[in-house]
Amino acid sequence: MSSRLRVGLDVDGVLFPWEETARQCIFNEYGISLPQSTHWDDIKNAVSVSVWKWLWDETGGLKRAFSNGLPFPDCWGAVVKMSMMADIVIITSTPRGALWDRLAWLERWDFPVHEIHVTMQKKSTVPRCDVYIDDASHNIEDLRQIKDSTVILWDRPWNQEVEVGGNVVRCKDWDSVINIVKGRAA
Repeated sequence: MSSRLRVGLDVDGVLFPWEETARQCIFNEYGISLPQSTHWDDIKNAVSVSVWKWLWDETGGLKRAFSNGLPFPDCWGAVVKMSMMADIVIITSTPRGALWDRLAWLERWDFPVHEIHVTMQKKSTVPRCDVYIDDASHNIEDLRQIKDSTVILWDRPWNQEVEVGGNVVRCKDWDSVINIVKGRAA
């Protein structure tokens, strides 16, 4: 008897528009309008140290940046489809001060989740999955080392430098992701 396929899903940048939500929080609090990020540290580099600290402070923008926002278009339906073929394993780097807000967001949108893992370092603490979906360059580099896994790089402006090949593929739409999961589940 074979075990059920496992799909490891990142939240920020894959299911949840953290970058957009963070920009909106900064605009609402400080009136600073920021363009969409094209690099991982664009927001941090565009604001003062005090604004960046406010964004990550529990009494500032932290909870809002991890809980206010709609899921990306089509991701909920795709996760539901994948859950019919595989166990959905959330793997997130949500800060401790926003953890309950992140869990409430997942519950509010009723994602069909089988497990949730919170880790600040995906390389050594990531649960074993057959397919991983992430948008962070540094996580992709760690995940590509996991033997017999398929790593899906969710296409974002800030990860264009990541080389695909081997077990890493770049996807821009959920239909492509579902087809990869179907292939692994067969």
